[in-house]
Amino acid sequence: MDFRKCLQFLEEYRWIFDFKVTEILEEGNLSRVPTNWSTYLQTVQLDHFSQSVISSQSRNCPDFVMRFKQKIEQCRLCFTPYEGQLVQMTQDSSRGLSEKKKHEVLNFASFIIDRCRAQDLISVFDVGSGLGYIDELLVDAGLSVIGAESNQQFHMTAIRRSKESRSRRVGRRKESSVKEGKEDVKEEKESSSLPGMNHVNLFFDNSQTTDEVLMKLVKEPSMLIALHACGDLTPDILTKFIQFEQFRCVSVVSCCYHKMKNQDNFPLSQALKCAVKEMDINFFTEYFLRQGAQETVARWERMTPEDHEVHSRNVVFRSSLEIFAKQEGILLKRRRRKPLKKEDSVSFSAFVDHLPDSYGLHLTEEEQARLWKVYKSKETLLNYAEVLTGLQFLLQQIIESLIISDRVQYLKEHQLNAQVFTIFDDFVSPRNKVIVAQRE
Repeated sequence: MDFRKCLQFLEEYRWIFDFKVTEILEEGNLSRVPTNWSTYLQTVQLDHFSQSVISSQSRNCPDFVMRFKQKIEQCRLCFTPYEGQLVQMTQDSSRGLSEKKKHEVLNFASFIIDRCRAQDLISVFDVGSGLGYIDELLVDAGLSVIGAESNQQFHMTAIRRSKESRSRRVGRRKESSVKEGKEDVKEEKESSSLPGMNHVNLFFDNSQTTDEVLMKLVKEPSMLIALHACGDLTPDILTKFIQFEQFRCVSVVSCCYHKMKNQDNFPLSQALKCAVKEMDINFFTEYFLRQGAQETVARWERMTPEDHEVHSRNVVFRSSLEIFAKQEGILLKRRRRKPLKKEDSVSFSAFVDHLPDSYGLHLTEEEQARLWKVYKSKETLLNYAEVLTGLQFLLQQIIESLIISDRVQYLKEHQLNAQVFTIFDDFVSPRNKVIVAQRE
């Protein structure tokens, strides 16, 4: 990636992403939008925007929009898709997995198995191993796995699942031997874990404690892996890979870029740090990183008119509440992970009625009247909010590619071969890119 060209593009269009999502309709952010774009956002038909800007089926759009699309294409990166043969999971092994999680487990495990074979490795260290679904498939393929999990409950459940899996396999072997007329089957301890599988309760970070555990456990050439390494975890994993020679290869899928707390972890490479300093870039905020962790444009492309209608109402309702709360000196705190349910967005009346449940807000009649006044002043911006969200979908891929390219460049600056593959359907699992590096 050309860092300077990408940064220049993002600086020019920072008015699209450089704010909290619920502040999208605040006057300060509205005034930052160029006049030609403001008019376009409010007047373009949503289906025409989707066809001409999102999917590029039509070139019938204003010159300034065409220039935006051209710059997107100049910054866009295409990564190599993984097209290996997927391993299989038994019904017992996949019990409790959602279709999304099963898709991720099967694709990531298959990718790791292929990479280990290509690198002639038989040992894997899995960071954030969770309940052990991936590790079980790796062991089935003949690999030796150490699963490191910081959550004590997940750690214990993984051990229990491993023992249950071992018991099922012993039972299947006995049943198969009986059918074949063999009576000299050796007894195995059904209470033990899978052969080749070890578990460690570890909070993996860039600390001496992690170093000590790695020096104790990693005794042979291994692959370091992680699926959905959140926040600072990916930079910590890459740093440990660089430091520990026993790790011959690393494969990591990142997520939740906005949860990075260590400012040294982005930018990570010297190349991007120099470009940022020379260009005096100052938009690397939580909002910027959160934009990189949002849904991909594949989600927008599959949204129905009803989906867009519900989403635009959600945005305008929440933004109106945000403006009102600031005017009233109210601190908003969501009571549930997603503050709006579908029934909340049927109308603004329904949204207001559900404020006690979603935000713990109990407004007086006078306060509700003032909230309604704010909403009425923003009600005409439903189309504006939705189309601007569409532009954010387009920028998401550029921002995420910048973050990932920075990490790849960091590895290359340490004389390591690094590349990126896409391994999931991004509609099913938006964080679908795996960073891979190996030593010579």
